[in-house]
Amino acid sequence: MRKVVAGKGPNFGTSIAQLDRGTASPLGRPASGGLGGGESMVRTFCTSGESEVVKGAFHALGGILAASMAAYNIAAWCYRRETHLGVNAIVYTLAIAWEIKQTVHHLERCEGTTPERTQAA
Repeated sequence: MRKVVAGKGPNFGTSIAQLDRGTASPLGRPASGGLGGGESMVRTFCTSGESEVVKGAFHALGGILAASMAAYNIAAWCYRRETHLGVNAIVYTLAIAWEIKQTVHHLERCEGTTPERTQAA
């Protein structure tokens, strides 16, 4: 007989596969993260107009990370002239542009939400 220690084992927690379903977890809790109403926390978060500030912040963080990677690869390419460093510099520079675009997209959606729209939903 196997003993489960400190809440670890196959019967504890919510499976990632169940996060998008209205089914119960193995312990009988709703898979929606306890929110009720049958809609999952992940689906709610991913809905357009929900938590746009958080989504924008994550893209901004991705942009900062891409900028630091681009800076490193550009500097390294200047000294070593290795092909992969040049390719990386281009890819990370494009990633910066993409993340800026996505950050602006989410922040624009924040500004477009009015109190009347929020109360109607």
